[in-house]
Amino acid sequence: MDAVKLAIQIAAGILIAAFVLIGIGMGFTYASLKAAEEHLEQLAQEQSAKTEARRQAQAAETESKRQAQLVLKENERRRKSEQRARAEIDRQRQIAFERQYDAPEGCENPSSERQFIECANDKIRARREFLEKTP
Repeated sequence: MDAVKLAIQIAAGILIAAFVLIGIGMGFTYASLKAAEEHLEQLAQEQSAKTEARRQAQAAETESKRQAQLVLKENERRRKSEQRARAEIDRQRQIAFERQYDAPEGCENPSSERQFIECANDKIRARREFLEKTP
């Protein structure tokens, strides 16, 4: 009977040792799984942060391009407006010159090519003088 009792005690000891080893193994496995889960979560957060940073950079670039387009359009609008204003000023100055210009005698209907050229030169000189005097 002692041999059976001893065999049962040995078997019980082996079972207890097996359960302890299995428990230790499960503890290591759980710890490894937990560490892997935390690592994956950290990687997911890093990827999410990179994706968000990329999205923000693209949004900033898009906004920068939009602002540059607006500036270009505004500059073009201003340039055209200034060009129209200068053209109107030039037109008004030309009208003023024509009103005050008194052609020399014989220039209304020049009788020769030479007289025509002299009249044209006179008008050019008079226009230059007028434009230099008027702002």
